[in-house]
This record gives sequence, structure tokens and C-alpha cells, in this order.
Amino acid sequence: MELRRILFSGATLCLSAFGFLASAQDCILPSLRVDGRYLKDTHGNIVNLHGVMDTPNPYFNNYRWGNRCDDSTVDDCLDYFDKIFDAVTDSTQGAWCNIFRLHLDPCWTNDPKKPMTGKDRGEANISRYSRARLEHYMQSLYFPMAKSAMFHGLYVVMRPPGVCPETIQVGDEYQKYLIDVWDMVSSDDSIKKYCGQISLELANEPIRCLDSEGKDSPAALHDFFQPIVDKIRANGYTGVLWIPGTGYQSRYESFATHPIEGYNIGYAVHTYPGWYGADDKHCNEEDFIKQWGKQVPVVDSNPILISETDWSPVKSTGPDGKTRNFGTWGTASTSKWGKAFKAVLDHYGNISVTLTGVADYIDIDTFLVHKKVVPAFGGDPECCAKACFDWYADYAKVNRPQPDFKYRRTADNGDGTFTNPLINADFPDPDIIRVGDTYYMVSTTMFYFPGATILKSKDLVNWAYCSNPLKQISNSDPFNLVGEYNHYSKGQWAASLKYHNGKFYLHFVAFSKDKFNDGGDFLLTTDDPAKEWTMQKLDGFYYDSGLLFDGDETYIAHGIGDIFITQLDDNFKAIKTEKVISVGNGCEGSHMYHIGDYYYIYATYGGTEGSQTIFRSKSPFGPYEEHEGRIFEKQHIHQGGLVETQTGEWWTILFKDAGSVGRIPYLEPVKWVDGWPVLGNEGIDVSRGGAKYKKPDVGCAYPKAYLPTNDDFNDKVLGMQWQWNHNPDSSSWSLTENPGHLRLYTASVTDKFEQARNTLTQRIHGFYSEGTDAADCPDSYATVCLDISKMKNGDVCGLSVFQDPYAFIGIKKIGGKKRLYYYRSAYENHKTTIPHVDYLGEPIKGKRIYLRSKVNLATNKVNFYYSLDGKEYVPFGEESKMRFTLKIFTGNRFCIFNYATKKTGGYVDVDWFSTEL
Repeated sequence: MELRRILFSGATLCLSAFGFLASAQDCILPSLRVDGRYLKDTHGNIVNLHGVMDTPNPYFNNYRWGNRCDDSTVDDCLDYFDKIFDAVTDSTQGAWCNIFRLHLDPCWTNDPKKPMTGKDRGEANISRYSRARLEHYMQSLYFPMAKSAMFHGLYVVMRPPGVCPETIQVGDEYQKYLIDVWDMVSSDDSIKKYCGQISLELANEPIRCLDSEGKDSPAALHDFFQPIVDKIRANGYTGVLWIPGTGYQSRYESFATHPIEGYNIGYAVHTYPGWYGADDKHCNEEDFIKQWGKQVPVVDSNPILISETDWSPVKSTGPDGKTRNFGTWGTASTSKWGKAFKAVLDHYGNISVTLTGVADYIDIDTFLVHKKVVPAFGGDPECCAKACFDWYADYAKVNRPQPDFKYRRTADNGDGTFTNPLINADFPDPDIIRVGDTYYMVSTTMFYFPGATILKSKDLVNWAYCSNPLKQISNSDPFNLVGEYNHYSKGQWAASLKYHNGKFYLHFVAFSKDKFNDGGDFLLTTDDPAKEWTMQKLDGFYYDSGLLFDGDETYIAHGIGDIFITQLDDNFKAIKTEKVISVGNGCEGSHMYHIGDYYYIYATYGGTEGSQTIFRSKSPFGPYEEHEGRIFEKQHIHQGGLVETQTGEWWTILFKDAGSVGRIPYLEPVKWVDGWPVLGNEGIDVSRGGAKYKKPDVGCAYPKAYLPTNDDFNDKVLGMQWQWNHNPDSSSWSLTENPGHLRLYTASVTDKFEQARNTLTQRIHGFYSEGTDAADCPDSYATVCLDISKMKNGDVCGLSVFQDPYAFIGIKKIGGKKRLYYYRSAYENHKTTIPHVDYLGEPIKGKRIYLRSKVNLATNKVNFYYSLDGKEYVPFGEESKMRFTLKIFTGNRFCIFNYATKKTGGYVDVDWFSTEL
């Protein structure tokens, strides 16, 4: 089986309705999130869900499990819904539900001892609401029911108890009620734990919404629901929130101009026959699509959940002359209104659906008595049940969520704390800034391009790629790997990242190679860090620099051993330079700040025992005094930047020298004492021994984030986890010649892997935290699937682990035969040269080969494997050791390569790359 299919459609461990088998108690549905106008899984696949709603209420459940709502009937109620979940997910009998809308029915949350007051009737009356009962039945009924649903493969949408009164108003009692309900629900640790699987629909069927002055206003819906959203986020719930509109959830025009702010926002809509100008008599598909989009314009910006819909045609006419349908809220037929309704779903492509009740989907009693799952209403094709049986089965074949990756890590512990490292991968020399509520971190990438990687975060703990702004430094022979030339250990060094007057600035230096004069001092600028940056070469050479925009003045701190301050004009030309610090000992990595009364130079003492230091002065040109003692001494943590959160906290991100994985970023708190920053736990890493530490207060909780590693090469651009070793030859690779594959042509002729152009690399990630014993550190894997049918004689392709030494497993075509090939480079060890090792294996007859590397970042061991079928992997080559050496000066990387030893012209197609096992 293709790993592309099991990687991204994943583990068949828990698949049923689309599907997930109830095969293990810890079977967890893939996490879902909002990305633009779509609901997506963690792989970026578009997901639309299809299912049913129900409410644990004796009356609405036809008293099948009892007639009381108290502790005595909880078990019977749960048992009943277990059976319902069995039925609606039994794909062997044609049921394909994967979402359940759960009403937190007020029959459980209302206190019968309280008197009913107020003018609102029925479920709109909240006078008997009891938070204590909501908390109690959340633990004993609602969450166990939700967990059972998830166990059956159903995502859960929780709807609050009851329905909205005829009019709701900003600041009224109903808004306060909803805030209290969702405060309790979103504070529940179990709900937060499953925030990728349990979403919240904030209200049911608002009719009219007024602003705080009792007037109709386009901002009223926003002002009513935004405080509820903010409360939920403040409690740490980060999952999807479904926002209702007015008109019984049919009017959303005001959200087009006053959208709900924040992340993971969708809108919950109701759609019944007769609404949106459509019924059996008016069922033109184009008209329905147009009117539905007019009333729900947020369909163009956010995912939609149609959380109620049903229909059935007229079945009979009573003696009173009134027509009756099959028992649904809506009256229409599938061949008319239903056909047009499906056209709406398919036209917009981002709409999930739950039928109004289980009885709209299956014949409940037939299942309970005979264990047969059949459509409700006798399977009449004009009713919603039979239609949805057919539609759901078709939809289950596409746009379905895939299991989360197993091999991934975040510093976020999910309980409001974090444990270092921030990212267990090579992101050295970090500098950090905040712009509004977004944090940006730049790192050193040296000779990898596109480079100067920038990450972004909302909470300083969970990071995502923003851009690789540096396309190239020079088109010189060393940067192009011509002949024997290269720029290993050189290229882009220690950047300074700043934001000033609406523009982002990124400064770095690069060392020249011999006669080529291909280095210098460079400045990148942009208005949007995720888009194109403009590069200019500056005069001077400001080593390990720290830019400071200070009012109308601009300064830059730079140097090693001796630290200088240079004042720059508006064109970044030097006005004057003065030596301000002379301490030797490799003091470098300066970042400059003006905080309060002082100018600070935040610097590092380098070497194998790197530590942090700080100097301060009341003038940018000194005199500077140094803080007593070295910070993080003998902990290998040093060099980085300071940042203030929007709530006034201070934090620093530094890197730790972590061996073969590289230099990895650590987050440490900062408190100010007598004008000096005190870092970490009085100079000790707050995660020492694996300890947890409270996450930064940024005013809101944000979801966990994971940097991507896997790739099926379906996009038209390379993911930002990828970088080329030196400048690529852009004419020798393609993502479009064979869509769904990366085509790598041989771009150079060489007998040295390290001189091969178009070697594609990414950082190796460790999947463990600070304090993990070496024996408990899991292996990291890379597997690549290659089509090798178009290789030419002398070509070598494969998968490498690259530093000094490097090793690879590959295919070498010799004498018309493609043979397995292992190579480990020579290297120096204590002034002794360890010779290289290489040998050939058996010929490979097929067109496809699977190559795997297993590395352990604690033991530094590397092993290689191959497979002919993608299932059974056979060891090949020797076990080798990884190191971190200054000869390369970056962490070890996984590499995909294809080079010629005789003549260019051959190519391989890379089908997929995975860090899963």
C-alpha cells in the first residue's frame, strides 16, 4: 500500500463511518481547526462533517430510557445513546455519520426547586437555570455522552441549554446566562482536552438582536457574542466556536461587516424548506444558492455548520384540511427542494450538516428491536433520511479528516504550562519581536535557502512558519557549489529583527569566500513578513548585530570581544562608531534595547559553555556597566532576544547548544529587579528536570501548534520546512511536471555528495522535552518514496543525514543497473582521519524504492533501511554517529538528493516524505 495513502488517510486503527472503529478506549478522532473558509484537519485536508442532532430529554426520546432527569436515570440515558451512536455510525449497514450535535438539555440543568419567573416561555425561560446542576451533569452525563460519541467516531457540537427568547440584547440577562454557561463548559478540563474534537455552538435560534441601547444595529450580533467568545478563550478552550445568526439562524449579513474576532470561528446556520426563498414550488438551484449566500455571506470567509435541517413531503391531509408530512419540521421533497439544497452544499464546499434529530436519519425502534439500521420514514426517497443515507455515504469518500500525526511535539502541555525547548530542532540565534498580538522570531540558516526563517506565534509557545525571506545572498560559485567551492559554516548569520513605523527590518552579515567577495552586510525590509522582502547591501560589516530604532535615531550594536555602537542615518549609513565594551571572551550576539531609563546590550559569551550577559547605560554610547555574574552559566543556554507581552510581562528566547540536533530555542521568564532583567528561575532554566512553567499571559488562550515535517508534494510551492543546500538550480526541479510529486533532475556532475546541487533538506526534530532521560528519548524517522525509473548511468539519489560526517542510503545506477548504495563520509576525530565507507547492494528491479533513516538524538546513532513494498523495511549500511561540528555549523538535517557522476539529464520523482513510522 502506498504510504502516501496511509500517511494522509492514515491509521486504519480507528476507522469506521469514515470511519473510526471502536477498537480501543484511547481512540482519538483527528483534531480539527479553522483555516480560512474551511474546516481542516492537522494535515491541511478540507473536512466537511455530516451527522445528526439529538437531546437527552425523555419527551423527545419517546421515553425510551425513562421519564426522569436526575441521577437515577443517567446510566439508562447513556446506555440509550450508546446504542444510537452504534446505529448512526454503522457503515456496514449504510450509516455514515461523523458528527453529533448535543443539546445540553435544560431538563437536566434547570433546578425544579426554583420558582419559574419572567415572561419567556418554555426553553427560553432561564429562571430555573442552575450552574451547579450544569457542572454536575457535565461530569456525569454530558461529557460521558460526548466521549462515547467520539469513541464511535463522531465529532461533537455542544449547544447550550434551551433556546433564545424572542429578543436578545447586548448586556441583557440572556447574554449573562450564555456567558455563565460557556464559562462553566469552557473551564472544564475534559472539554479543553478534546477541543479538537468537541466544538461549541454558542446559542440556538436567536430571532432578533438589539444593541446595548435597545436599537437595531449591524454591530449588535458581534457585540452580543464577542464577549462570550472572549470568555471562552480566556478559560483556555481553543476549539472551534460556531456563531449563530438571527432569524432563527438564517440572517448573517451583519457579520460581513462586523465579524467575530479571533481564531477557529465558524457560523452555525439553520436551513428549512420555505426559507431562503426556496421550497418545492421554488427550487431553482441557482436562485437557492444565490439567496442562501446573500443571507449567509460569511460562507465566503468561514466554515459553516448547518446545525438543523430536515424535510419530508406531504403524506396525508387531515379532516381539518391541514396537510401532514412524515414527521419532520420541514415539508418538501428530495427530488425538488432537497436537490436544490444539495446544490447549495456542493456549490460552497465548506458546509457541514447535522439533521435536526436522529429520527430524521434512522428508524430508531427498528434498530433497538432488530439491530437493523434502516432509513427513517420507511426509506421513502423523497424524505431526508434516505437522501442523507445516500449523500453521507458519498461525502464519506472525500473531505474526510485523517488521523493526527504521531511524531510531533509542542512545548505546550495543554494545561496552561509549557516545558522547554520551544522547538526541539535547529533554530539558532533567535531574535524576537511583537507586533500587535503576534510574535515573530528569526533564526540563522547560514547556507540553506530560502533562509533567515521567520516563525510566528500568538502566545510565545506555539509557533508556525511565517516565511523564509532570504532567497539568496549571492550567485557566486561558492553559493552555487561550483567545483570545490562552498559556503559551509558561512552564509546568513545572527539576524536582528525589528519593526518600525509600519515596516519590518531584518539585518544580518555574511562572510565572503576567498576571492569572490560574496558576503557583506545586508538589510531585508517588507510591509508584510509573510510576503516578499527587499534586500539591500549596506556599507560596513556589523557582526552579530542588534538594531535599535530609538525615536528619530537608529543605532546598531555589533562586534565580538569588543562591542561597538554605530549610529546610522535614515539610509543606514554610518554617522559615527564608538567602542563601548571591551571584555573579550568571545562576547558577541548583541541585541540593543531602550527600556525605561537605560540602554541595554543583551549579549552572550560564546564557546562550548556559552552563557548570557547584559550591559546597561543611560546613554547609547556608554559608559556601560555589566550585570554581575553570567546567566545560565554551564547550561549551554545563551544568545537571543527580549520581548514584552501585551499584558506587560517580559520574556526572553535564547538557544541551547543541544548537540547533534543543533541549537534549539528556549523560553525563559524575565522579571526586573533594580533595573536589571533577572532571567529564568534566578538564572536557571525553568524547565530543568522537565519542570512545567506557566505560559506567558497574552490575554487569551491559543491552540497547540506543530511545525510541519511531512509532505506529499501536492502543493505548487514547497512547504516552508524545506530548504535547499546552497542556491538551487530552479530549472532542475518541479512540482508541476508530475503533479503530486517533486521531480528532481540531476543539476550538477560531481563525485562528492556535499557538492551536489538541489539537495533538499529539513531540520531533524526531537520528540521529547527537557529533562527526558536519554534512554527514554524516542527515535526520529524520515522515510521517502522515490520513483527511480528515469535515472541515468552514474546517477545517485537517496536519503541522507547531513553534518560532519554525513551518511546516506541511496540508489546508484551502474552499468544499466540500479543498485542499493550506502555511503558514510570521512571525518576528523582527535586529529585522526576516519576513512569513508561505501558499498553497493543488490540490484533493484522495480521502479519504486522506499528509503528510511532512523536517528536517535540522545545517542547520536543513525541507521538506514530500505523497502520494496513500503511495508517491510530491511537494514542496509552501517550504523553511524552524528556530530555537531563548526565545519558545517548547523544541526543535522534530513536530505533528499539526486546528483550525476557522469552526465546530467536523469531525474527521480519524490512521491512523499514522512517523519512518521
